[in-house]
Amino acid sequence: AIQVLDWRRGVILATSRPKAPVVSLKFCPFKGHTLSTCGGGSVAFWTLDEGGGTLKGLEATHSDSPALCVDYVEVGGGDVEGASPPGRFARVSREACVVGSSDGTLLFIGCSE
Repeated sequence: AIQVLDWRRGVILATSRPKAPVVSLKFCPFKGHTLSTCGGGSVAFWTLDEGGGTLKGLEATHSDSPALCVDYVEVGGGDVEGASPPGRFARVSREACVVGSSDGTLLFIGCSE
């Protein structure tokens, strides 16, 4: 089970049961109420309701190789045409969740809004 705890007050805010065993968990630094877990061949994204109490998850199988770790990175910016004024370029950066598998595969999953 995953439990989100307000350690200062000693109160459990939410609990959920992932389908696969969890070997790594990371809170998203870009989205305050989001965390990711991985384990087995799956990765899951969890959202904690603002008021607490509910932890909603979206789990997906990503490969046959066991997932070993999950983290968040800022993927380098790029020049994107179409910025204002027309003809100018804008610098864009995106955030991604990275999952590492036992076969050496790195899976990048975009998490920008």
